Amino acid sequence: MGLTAAQSEAIKYILRNYEENELTAMDVMDSLQLSQSTVAGIIKRLESKGLIERRTTEKDSRKSIISPTEKGLKPETILKKKR
Repeated sequence: MGLTAAQSEAIKYILRNYEENELTAMDVMDSLQLSQSTVAGIIKRLESKGLIERRTTEKDSRKSIISPTEKGLKPETILKKKR
């Protein structure tokens, strides 16, 4: 899929956790222990590849929720196994 190691780790985290929680960039930052700018770039690239989408919450329009797209869900079985 042409993912870097960091992008792969981020999508794996998102796939493992999106059904239980509304995920934000902060969640990805905390989990992967990466800087805000690094995670922002990863999220932007995953979004441009059509693997994730961002949407704002009704409570706070400054907060973006990250979730996988249909395309992002396709490799789910393989990625989840590689924990």
